[in-house]
Amino acid sequence: YTGAALTIARLPAVKTARSIKTSAARDLADGIRYVLGNRVLLVLIAIAFIAVVLGQPIQQFLTVFQREVLHVTPRELGLMYTAIGIGALLGSGLIAGIANSPYRGAIQMGFGLTYCASLVGFAMSHILSVSLASLTVVGLASEGYMTINRVEVITNTDSSILGRVLGIYVMTWALMPISALPLGFFVDIFGPVTTFAGAGSIMVLFLVLIMALHPAVWHTRRLGSRGTR
Repeated sequence: YTGAALTIARLPAVKTARSIKTSAARDLADGIRYVLGNRVLLVLIAIAFIAVVLGQPIQQFLTVFQREVLHVTPRELGLMYTAIGIGALLGSGLIAGIANSPYRGAIQMGFGLTYCASLVGFAMSHILSVSLASLTVVGLASEGYMTINRVEVITNTDSSILGRVLGIYVMTWALMPISALPLGFFVDIFGPVTTFAGAGSIMVLFLVLIMALHPAVWHTRRLGSRGTR
């Protein structure tokens, strides 16, 4: 936190427009109206939503894989969490080098498909080394996917309403613990392997469908302009 605070302190001061006092309900309604009227922005939030609901909860179920699939000790469980963290760290460094790429949208979808494939690979693995490698890729790809997604949401939103849109965007993350409940129900019925292999497969189908129906999302040259519709 200290490093982040020092970094933020170095940012230049900017002049802001005089704010008009409105209610929270009015701000929320304005944000929802803007998102619904911006097709690219709506799809970007939707593909973040699917990853948060079906992909991110895997971390809450690693203990199930430890006991029922891999049959390893808590020490190896720690290694599983560490693998995700290392992957996320590598993903952050990788994103820093490609943030200004003209093919950012295509890279986002590539990260997304890699995320899904590694999630399925982990779910189906019964070998610890393969599971750790898969989780490393899960961390790397999910970090890359969600980071680029956030950048695209920002660059496709008018600055005058950016705060309200980001408020709606952040609300998708609140769904992660909620989605763990139905996923836990499916884990009890079908087992962790089938549940998360199925979740990863659904994510693949969803992303492929988005790429087919909304090419502007992965064709970066159509993105990046504030308020694109």
